[in-house]
Amino acid sequence: MTGMRRLLVFIAILPLIGLGLADLGRRGAVALEGMLKMRVENGLGVLGFDWARVRADGLVIELAGDAPDVDAQTLAVEASRSLARPGRVIDRTTARLAPPERREPVEVEFHRDDNGLTLIGRLHDEAMRASLLGAIEAAEPGLVVHDLTGLDAARPSQDWAGEVAVALAAVHMMPRAFVRITPGSLLVEGVAADPQARDEMEAELIRLAGPNVTLVTAIRVPGRIIAPFSFIAEKTRDGALALVACAARTEAEGVGIDRIRREMAIEGGPLRCSVGLGGPHGDWEGAIRAGLKALAALPAGRLEVTYGSLTLDAAPPTRVETFEAALARLSNDIPPGFDLAGAVAAGREAERAAREKESYWMQIVRLGDRLALAGRVEDAAAGAALSAVAAARLGRERVASDLELAGVLPPPGWQEAALAAVDLLAEAPGSAELTARGLSVSARVPSAREARRLHDRVAAKLPGEVRLETRFVVDMPALVAALPLGPERCVAELDQVATARGILFDPGSARMDDRSREAISELAAILRRCPDTAVEIGGHTDNQGREELNERLSQNRAEAVLDALVAQGIALGRLEARGYGEHQPVASNDTPEGRARNRRIAFQLRE
Repeated sequence: MTGMRRLLVFIAILPLIGLGLADLGRRGAVALEGMLKMRVENGLGVLGFDWARVRADGLVIELAGDAPDVDAQTLAVEASRSLARPGRVIDRTTARLAPPERREPVEVEFHRDDNGLTLIGRLHDEAMRASLLGAIEAAEPGLVVHDLTGLDAARPSQDWAGEVAVALAAVHMMPRAFVRITPGSLLVEGVAADPQARDEMEAELIRLAGPNVTLVTAIRVPGRIIAPFSFIAEKTRDGALALVACAARTEAEGVGIDRIRREMAIEGGPLRCSVGLGGPHGDWEGAIRAGLKALAALPAGRLEVTYGSLTLDAAPPTRVETFEAALARLSNDIPPGFDLAGAVAAGREAERAAREKESYWMQIVRLGDRLALAGRVEDAAAGAALSAVAAARLGRERVASDLELAGVLPPPGWQEAALAAVDLLAEAPGSAELTARGLSVSARVPSAREARRLHDRVAAKLPGEVRLETRFVVDMPALVAALPLGPERCVAELDQVATARGILFDPGSARMDDRSREAISELAAILRRCPDTAVEIGGHTDNQGREELNERLSQNRAEAVLDALVAQGIALGRLEARGYGEHQPVASNDTPEGRARNRRIAFQLRE
């Protein structure tokens, strides 16, 4: 009976035990589910996959989200499957397709020179390269071609046979040419023998290009060298402005100067300004306009603009005050980079003569190669004799006389003093003034020894009653700068300026930086001090980039320096440009400093 009771009790509590075990199983499954989800989420977080979303359903893990690319999607799924064991992972992720690789468009440069034709750029594939080389061979059989092109450019949207034909025609016309072609467009640069040849070339290239190809041409004609590069005008006593000489750097600049001539009613001279090389840097047209404005403000005078210098000379009857006012305005008006000089070439100065009627007698001024006489003489014969002596020393056309007969007694010994002054000023530019107090002379001389010699020579010619006062200016810096140089010293000073000043170019280009103008001017000044020395201008680069391109770049930069020196008036026959590329380094190319030292312009004597 007892055993039966126990059985009934067990049967009664058996459902309760089943319910407890089921609840325990459910709790275990939930705990395992949460553990798997947390493990997968933590692992994806470590990998930085914040785009992935994790959902757990028992032992099943669902992975969703938009992966940035296929590689990220694959890695996230594989990592989740490793982390979710013993469960399994269902992949519901998506991935964005990567954009297609961007390719540069087709572009080829043709460089034609004495060494043949060099091709630089990028083509689509070998078939395009073979087609291009075949077209070159057919157009000019036997032409040496240096092919430096690369492949894998984007396929052009259209056939570019027409562009290639125009490019080949251009490099065939000009022994030195540069052409850049892309499908649909061309840039052509080169040099023609004369304007007519340039016009004919451009017309033919336009015809070949047709309406569907954009063509840009930059074919230049070498200008002739003009020396000295000057603009000279004079104003006579009747107020008329006359042109003596005129030069311009470009056709457009010549048109601008012609416009100024018409505005100011300037007569005479050449019909058109000569166009050529040799002019200074800076606003040449602006310098001429400013100088003519100052000249027009004078009763009479002369304007000379030569290279980078303006000289304004006043002629009788210009007063000192009038001239100084015009010179002051001109100093404010001239463009940067131009020097200014000027002096009263001769002046009667009525006001001054009235103030010093009893003492003032004569003024003699030497400016440049011209001598002016102003003041009084005892009689016409004395004036003619003085003018004749001056003309004998400097030439009749270089002597201007504004002498008048005296109304007062002359200073003692005036004739001997005037002749001595003319004799001195024939050798040194300056001025002399003769008054009742004596003779006062001011002049610029090359050395102290020359000053002593000239003083003694004038003093020896004066009668004892004439008091002599001399003031000589010795320009020592100019004296040193004008001393001639031997060949070796000439090259050494050229190298010193090139190193200290630096001749700078735009990166990867032969275009000279504007900051190099002063260096070029100093180099030209040195070359003028050794006129019989011929030099080689060497261009050098570092070892960055292709060897062939470095050689070409160094040659182009050396030629740019040569052209700039020729523009400064240095004879072309004295200069030779040569590019050495990277083959003559002066420092290690392993450091930025060393490479900077290797990128240079150097000079040496020509063999």
